[in-house]
Amino acid sequence: MKPRFWIVLLAAGLFYVSTMARVSGYEKEHNRYNRLAAALAAKRLDIPVEPIPAMLTDPYNFALYKDEINRQKLDDLSVYKGKIFSYFSVVPVLVLYLPYRLVTGGRDLPEQIAVFVFGFGILVWAALLWARLRDRYFPEAPAWMDAAALGFLSLSNLVPFLIPNASVYIVAILSGLFFLTGAIYFLSPAPEISVPRLELGSLFLGLAAASRPNMIPLVLLLGSLTAYRLVRRAPADLLRRLAGLSVPCFACLGMVGVYNYAR
Repeated sequence: MKPRFWIVLLAAGLFYVSTMARVSGYEKEHNRYNRLAAALAAKRLDIPVEPIPAMLTDPYNFALYKDEINRQKLDDLSVYKGKIFSYFSVVPVLVLYLPYRLVTGGRDLPEQIAVFVFGFGILVWAALLWARLRDRYFPEAPAWMDAAALGFLSLSNLVPFLIPNASVYIVAILSGLFFLTGAIYFLSPAPEISVPRLELGSLFLGLAAASRPNMIPLVLLLGSLTAYRLVRRAPADLLRRLAGLSVPCFACLGMVGVYNYAR
């Protein structure tokens, strides 16, 4: 990669970080993903909070427990068999919140940092994809055009706005987009798509679908197009490559299914 590539990405990253200064109460609230991370660290699948009695005796009369829901910040959680569960994807917790908690000795991860990590990661994947397409189709592109393209990629998204307005919904969406963009990069046209690249692309497709179910149509489309390209080329190890394209994705979705069933 040329130096200007990393300079533009570094400048974009610093700009994204600067938006955190607009966040009041930077030490975050005890949000849903941190609660789930704490539960998993304690080897539990449910959120370790006792349900409000009225939720169990008269669950459809929301007025009875609305104030207590707001006080304990139990909105957007599910009650099942007397326990409270998070219905948001567990993927951001497994790849970010839980490792952070284990490394820092039980500290919560501010949601603004999670939004930054996934949002900046999307930009990195998009920039790497641009660099690959530029080298293949526009090798003679002037330096100013290359820098301008990276600059537009950096500023034509909502990440600087989303960081100071972080929420569990935004984290889940950006998690799905992060893995989908990474999958596009790994599976994008290249002189040769190696088996490790196919496996990584497949894993990222599975994590994208597990992050946000509405990513599934795009996951199926990208996987189908890649399989079609492989079959057309008919390499000697076609079956191995098709397995690399499919097994990690389905294994990832299978493990998420087991997690949901266990709850």
